[in-house]
Amino acid sequence: MKITFCTFLVALGLFAGADRATAQGTAFTYQGRLNSGGNPVNGSFDFTLALYNTNATGVPVAGPITNLATVVSNSLFTMTADFGPGVFNGTVYWLEIGVRTNGSGTFSTLAPRQQITASPYAIYAENANAASLAGAIADTNLPANVALLNSNQTFIGANSFSTPVGINSASSAPGLQINGTAQLSERLRLSGTEFYTGSFSDTNGISLLMGVNRPGNRQLWIGDSAALSIGLSNSVCRISPGASGVGIDAIGTDGLTPMPMVLGDAITIETDGYVGIGTNAPVSPLHVNTSYYLPETLQSSSGTGTALDLYNTSPGGTDWHIVSVGAASQFGPGNFVIAAGTPGFLNASLLTITPAGNVGIANMDPNSFLAVQNATCDGSTWKNACDRALKEDFSPVQPAEVLNKIAALPITEWNYKVDKGAKHLGPTAQDFYSAFDLGADDKHISTVDEGGVALAAIQGLNQKVESENQALRAENAELKQRLEALEKIVLGQKSGGRE
Repeated sequence: MKITFCTFLVALGLFAGADRATAQGTAFTYQGRLNSGGNPVNGSFDFTLALYNTNATGVPVAGPITNLATVVSNSLFTMTADFGPGVFNGTVYWLEIGVRTNGSGTFSTLAPRQQITASPYAIYAENANAASLAGAIADTNLPANVALLNSNQTFIGANSFSTPVGINSASSAPGLQINGTAQLSERLRLSGTEFYTGSFSDTNGISLLMGVNRPGNRQLWIGDSAALSIGLSNSVCRISPGASGVGIDAIGTDGLTPMPMVLGDAITIETDGYVGIGTNAPVSPLHVNTSYYLPETLQSSSGTGTALDLYNTSPGGTDWHIVSVGAASQFGPGNFVIAAGTPGFLNASLLTITPAGNVGIANMDPNSFLAVQNATCDGSTWKNACDRALKEDFSPVQPAEVLNKIAALPITEWNYKVDKGAKHLGPTAQDFYSAFDLGADDKHISTVDEGGVALAAIQGLNQKVESENQALRAENAELKQRLEALEKIVLGQKSGGRE
């Protein structure tokens, strides 16, 4: 089906006179003729409408909007279009229309685009001037939102002025100029002098003062106008914009003395920099006072993690990181980690706790209740790391020598000074180190060394027993041979008839 259309009419809202206060709105009426293959059509059709600033190409500047189920009778149709406010600003536009059978198929774009034109009276209204108007318009006939020169006004919404504005001044200086320091009805003072260069003792109210007299001084002061006397301890809020940021502090009315800042009843900043949250008398750089069971929360959505940085900059100090590990970190998603490093960077984890409760020391992936590097504890037994791949510099030992040293090693019963009720049996680290020269020092005995010495001693004892058994076996064999020879002599005598 080939769809075409021809003439159309755009009917804009007509002015009803200057005394009408109601707005005409932004909608307009569109009338046209729709043919199919040169023949009239009847039925219900869907239309789309879009505005372009060219007659062929480009992208829509408004729309498309869709009118569904528009009745077409004998090819004629009428519909309302509304592209919203601010569209028709004098720019030349072309209207592009698409059509389809109601609720069926895709839209067919009609060509050519139609230029939006104005009606004759709209042209006249656009070019009307004072010479064409007759009579005066009374104030009572004006809308309520029209500003009058000789009446009190209330402005609502955004208002802009293209020329300088002066209050108590006819100056043409750029922007807003307010002359005089008299207090206004809303207790607002804009002053051209810093408050501590003179004495203001006005009635109670808020003063807003900007110091501008001293070279390089651009500060905003907010204080109680009844307390702005030189040298008193009353405080004002000072806002100081600068190249490195904006400073906000409290200062005395002498313009020099720092004063405490109280932000409501929740936060206090003392002159020494101490900050109190929930207290107005902080005793440390950050003092949090609350009855809530969870006094502090640190939260972030970083894939690296949420970290608390404890950084000591004194000689020998360390930068510690306490981290709730994020999903993208090599430290294991969900783990709790304590690590040391330079500011902003993490070195290897020193302590790791998994969500399952496993603890790793110098082990970032503990698979047991406790893992100290390669040694583990499953809650019942301690397992030393004895993997051959972890060892080097192997050399043989002399089990007999180890056995002899064990035989000479003092073994006593004793107790630790801090635990007088528990008795223990064994050597001291000094005697053990002197005998075997094992371990890092003479203050500790490693369980792996103690076990190794015991195993070597067992081997030495086995060698000693085996050596003695071998001598006994040789002696028994000799005795057996002698006994067999003796038996032969005895049996031979019996066979010769001699008893």
